[in-house]
Amino acid sequence: MDITEGIGFIHSKGFLNPGLSTNKVLLSKGHCKVYDFLLSEDAPKKVAFLKYQPGCNHTHLPPESFKETNEYSSASDVWCIAVLMWHLFTFGQSTSLVVDVTGCFVPPKKPKEMTETAYKIMLDVWKVDATLRPSAFILREVLATLCSYSQVIKNKRKYILSVVKVNSRFINETLRSLDSQEPI
Repeated sequence: MDITEGIGFIHSKGFLNPGLSTNKVLLSKGHCKVYDFLLSEDAPKKVAFLKYQPGCNHTHLPPESFKETNEYSSASDVWCIAVLMWHLFTFGQSTSLVVDVTGCFVPPKKPKEMTETAYKIMLDVWKVDATLRPSAFILREVLATLCSYSQVIKNKRKYILSVVKVNSRFINETLRSLDSQEPI
């Protein structure tokens, strides 16, 4: 969530982060920080440069960046956040993000480590039409809600397990005391 919050912040100041990837995220005192951002008007030049670099991982660039105009917007950064999510959930596996000749996105299969809900969020971000993607702030709120819901579920599971342990301990103690009593 630090990443989506950071990207939302730089967007609010008129900056973008073309080619956002795990290589452009620093971990400092338990927080993720993004770097290597630039003014929005400079993004098409950076995209043009990145596209033709030998060894460039094109999955870090959204479909609109491959047009002749090298389009890149805040929605493009959001696409890259979903790619980053993919890398985190697959422990760095490369993605095969394909947009077919009709312009339809062919999503990769859900990683086994990823929940259905997180996968759906990622697919909602990977819209070929950039205008249909959520903003970084909306994505952050969706992810925060998902995380807080997951924490509630985890806490309920812990509570249920503790109740089961207490009840099973009580039942075992009662059975032992009944076993130790003499029959009537």
